[in-house]
Amino acid sequence: MNTYNKVLSSSNNKLYKEKPNKNMDDKYLKFYSNAKYPYNKLSNFYYVREGILYNGLKYPSVEHAYQASKFNNEEDKKDFTLTGKYGTEDGFRLLYEHSEYQNKQNYWMRKESIGILAKMGWKKYPKSHYTFKQLDDEE
Repeated sequence: MNTYNKVLSSSNNKLYKEKPNKNMDDKYLKFYSNAKYPYNKLSNFYYVREGILYNGLKYPSVEHAYQASKFNNEEDKKDFTLTGKYGTEDGFRLLYEHSEYQNKQNYWMRKESIGILAKMGWKKYPKSHYTFKQLDDEE
């Protein structure tokens, strides 16, 4: 089967196709997001260059922070930070095939996962970064 991996360009967050490399699976963490521009910034997988501060550590994405929160050992958590072995842009490049997405989606919809993700979502952007206008019923 001739398949291609989707690769996220760190410079402009666009998806490109790249031929798979046998050794890449051992080298990178795979994440998947089907978020499209301009909404990709709201995705858990969106790379935030300056990092997301959560529990005293800076992570490159909400997804990295969530995965780190599953570990009790501080050293394991640090692996997912901006400077950790799973926190580099290279570790973020490969994305899951669409066929694997359904299993991931079912996992994320678990009640205990939603609260953690919501807290990290607020950490992703300062409250002043976005402003929301309440619309009147007449508008």
